[in-house]
Amino acid sequence: MKRLDELDLKILDELSENAGISIPKLAKKLGVKQSKVYSRVKRLLRRGVIKRMTIEANEEALGLNVKAFIGINVESLEREKVVEEIVKVPEVVSVAEVTGRFDLFVEAHVKSLEDLYSVVSKKIAILPGVSHTETFIQLKKRQSLRKFSLLK
Repeated sequence: MKRLDELDLKILDELSENAGISIPKLAKKLGVKQSKVYSRVKRLLRRGVIKRMTIEANEEALGLNVKAFIGINVESLEREKVVEEIVKVPEVVSVAEVTGRFDLFVEAHVKSLEDLYSVVSKKIAILPGVSHTETFIQLKKRQSLRKFSLLK
């Protein structure tokens, strides 16, 4: 795969901040021709560098006020089955296999602490193969933007 150049990285930075920006506005912001930006975006999509263009919903406006991370220890023979079941839980945003004291790290978004308790105790902790869970509640999110220009 051909390396990404500075323009590619700037395009990724801008699109990660606002995927809905028009090609003319993006070109003006970057100081290059529209045709160049258009061809670069198409190439990034074709090469799979950009998986999809999407939105970021305001979860608080949707009532999802509690965000939590759940560290999970799993019996090794049950890992795949546990992951398959956890990804079916509607409140689960992501599941990652990790190193350290947990086997899995799950992110969940819910409306209330009661809902979080229900998700952890009635949907995750009871799964066969789950031996331990530890829940961390997000107090404040500090940064969510990716800066692809750091890849230079």
